[in-house]
Amino acid sequence: MGRIVHFEIVADDPLRAAEFYKKVFGWEIKDTSPPSPRSTEGQAKPEYWLVTTGKKSEPGINGGIMRRRGKRGVGGHNAFVCCADVVDIKATRKKIETAGGKLTTNVMPIMGVGEFCYCKDTEGNSFSIMQSK
Repeated sequence: MGRIVHFEIVADDPLRAAEFYKKVFGWEIKDTSPPSPRSTEGQAKPEYWLVTTGKKSEPGINGGIMRRRGKRGVGGHNAFVCCADVVDIKATRKKIETAGGKLTTNVMPIMGVGEFCYCKDTEGNSFSIMQSK
């Protein structure tokens, strides 16, 4: 059926991105990068942070944060826009700005659903937040 079961956030600075998402959403983020300084091919070691977004008993998915390879949009990954459910959209917008992110749209109503807006993280990746009714 093609259900999304995992997401990945690419970042120029994965540690900075991890701190951003911890501050904004309270996500649990664990560095699972291998301990060796370089891979066997002489390239920079792979870096990967596992992201837990909530309790297993609640709806949602978990994912990861990894270092962007190449320039954004040219040989590197582009962002896959995910939407985070929030309790208070106004308070979350303040957290986003305080953590170094940017608000890219005003809050927009979605009839019968709630309120929604787009934002960018510290790495320039787009994401959205929604407060359900």
